Amino acid sequence: MESGFREEFLTLLGRDIVPQTVFSGNHQSIVRFYSVSEPRQVATAKWEVDIVATRVDRNANGEISEIPLNRTITLKAIPPIEPTLGEEEPLAWRRKVYSLSTNGLMITEVIPLKIKS
Repeated sequence: MESGFREEFLTLLGRDIVPQTVFSGNHQSIVRFYSVSEPRQVATAKWEVDIVATRVDRNANGEISEIPLNRTITLKAIPPIEPTLGEEEPLAWRRKVYSLSTNGLMITEVIPLKIKS
């Protein structure tokens, strides 16, 4: 799934995670995290983390709904990326992106969490 992960994840964000009404200002949405598992190694330089979370939505009328966002996230080790900002004082969002890139991990897959019974 790695090669098309970016497009697939953006589709997931737009469809399941961020309601379209948020972008028009008619809706507020937050994610509450209840549990993040310890990473478990599934292959050489590859780990999985389970996340149990809920998206809480509030529409313009104040009505609230909750949607489970339980996911398993797969990460792989990559060589840390050294920032080449080229600016004297980079914008805050750019500093954040670079700080995430230097940690040596990349998300390769996000799938629904399978609850074992």
